[in-house]
Amino acid sequence: MFRHDPVMRSFIGIWNAVMRDDLLMRALREIIIEPEMRALRHVLQRSVERGEISPDNPALNLVGQVLFGPLIIQNLFTGERPTPELSEDIINAVLLPALTAGRPAGDAT
Repeated sequence: MFRHDPVMRSFIGIWNAVMRDDLLMRALREIIIEPEMRALRHVLQRSVERGEISPDNPALNLVGQVLFGPLIIQNLFTGERPTPELSEDIINAVLLPALTAGRPAGDAT
């Protein structure tokens, strides 16, 4: 299935290398993953400060994996590149309900 797609073959090759090389994994985290996660944590912290998300909500620790995981493997599942609409669907269908669980609609206290 992927052997004819040079982009996917390259991605799988890079992924295999990252999984086997601790230095490469650390570089990937420092250069790509951590800046994105810092920005995401900043947005979430602002939501906590506004009272939109409870500071002890366990979903806060899973947001990065839940959001970025499906985006990363979208091509593997469907053969299509991830879209902004997929991000919105993940946020609206999965993350927002999890992050605001137990809070009455419109409650910002």
